[in-house]
Amino acid sequence: MKYVLIGAASFLLMSGTAAAVSFPDVGDNHWAEDEISFLKEEGVIQGHMDGTFRPNDPVTRAQTADMLAGAFDLETDNRPPAGYPDVKEGDYAYEEILAVTEEGWMQGYGTNFGPRDALKRGQMAAVLTRAFELEMLGPHHYFTDVSDDNFYFDYIRTLASHRIAVGYPDETFRSGNDTTRAEFSTFLARAMNPEEFVEGYIDEETQEELISAADAFVEALAEEDMNTAASKAAEELRFSPYAYLDEEDQIFTNEDASGLWEDDTVYHWGYFDGTGDDIEMTYQDYYDRFVYSRDYVDADTVSINQRQGGSSTIDNSGDVYPGQPVVEYHMEATDNELNWRSLRLVMVEENGEWVVTAVINDEWTT
Repeated sequence: MKYVLIGAASFLLMSGTAAAVSFPDVGDNHWAEDEISFLKEEGVIQGHMDGTFRPNDPVTRAQTADMLAGAFDLETDNRPPAGYPDVKEGDYAYEEILAVTEEGWMQGYGTNFGPRDALKRGQMAAVLTRAFELEMLGPHHYFTDVSDDNFYFDYIRTLASHRIAVGYPDETFRSGNDTTRAEFSTFLARAMNPEEFVEGYIDEETQEELISAADAFVEALAEEDMNTAASKAAEELRFSPYAYLDEEDQIFTNEDASGLWEDDTVYHWGYFDGTGDDIEMTYQDYYDRFVYSRDYVDADTVSINQRQGGSSTIDNSGDVYPGQPVVEYHMEATDNELNWRSLRLVMVEENGEWVVTAVINDEWTT
């Protein structure tokens, strides 16, 4: 079983939110003001000689090297020559370019580095993924304009899976576009300090607590022990046959949930996708079809707040349970690409412990 935890490289950072910066062209209402302030407080950026930051200008490859070296506090002395004919000793960011090249974070174009060239968004994804040693958190981050033959395909999906760069509202990433200085500052700040700048970030200790609580619930399900499962559940426990939660879902009190395995009542659980027929089953039959249809104890991947399957069904769990983490147990497709299956558990904290409040089946739907 592969456990996928949310996070990035660790940094020793100042506590609290960064104070406002004094760049005259980055006001309090600028969308990247907090991230730019953070980087300035950390000594990663200083702005231009005239005191401006110029957030809408493209970030150059030399500036990128300089910012990365500052973010990681890299030792830049005595780095071996990189052999770039367009980067000479005394040039801006010369030592930083040698450092990031030796680290393997940035590469040139053939023999040149292109220090004054704009950093493209695809290049940005590669640079940050390499520097922060990011790993893919799930196979579900796709963009309509980034096909698998794009050199940056895996880098872009990996960065998106960490919510460092999530693309545009039209589901494009625009990998060939220039990265602006404000954009790169935002992405770098998120990678350095995800707890502050990545929406929905969960610290490592809490992630481990969530996985442990969810595992105990799943193990009880596997043993068909609803009494133990109910002891790991919230005061009310919802069952949803598909990713979209609605008023047809069955919601049981904790006491009623504990006796479900012995309950022969035929319940209405919602409607079958495609046909629209009523889902009318006992819990035992519903369990076989919509709860433990796969052996989730041996799931291929376990993730937090990372939906694994490529279903067309809208996931509205975040609207029904705002701010609550979702632990997902995902089984990959076997004989065809559409028969993947996931068990998704919405977690809530009650009396200082994480418990399950919703049991959601997720699968391919038409």
